[in-house]
Amino acid sequence: MGIKSYSWEEFLCLGKENPSEILPPKPFDICTIMYTSGTSGDPKGVVLTHETVALFVRGMDLFMDQFEDKMTVDDVYLSFLPLAHILDRMIEEYFFRKGASVGYYHGVCLLLSL
Repeated sequence: MGIKSYSWEEFLCLGKENPSEILPPKPFDICTIMYTSGTSGDPKGVVLTHETVALFVRGMDLFMDQFEDKMTVDDVYLSFLPLAHILDRMIEEYFFRKGASVGYYHGVCLLLSL
């Protein structure tokens, strides 16, 4: 088939040996496609642009500014919603922007409330 596999170390070396210019996205470039659950009809893909995600993150900044406790790189968000959930995805983007971490719960969500 002509497909070659690489170890992680080999993969990283390939990137170092072949650097390329980083091209920042334009505001209306597609950032991601989120799929709806279909609660109001057939499931469908919803296009989110970089501008949409950036505006959400900025809105979160403005909202969080009202609290005394400020987020730091030591903060961790425990994500228990599916990765396809739009609110969870946007909160993760906010945490990443702040340099914080995201942990993904993989057990029975009902046990979180015990």
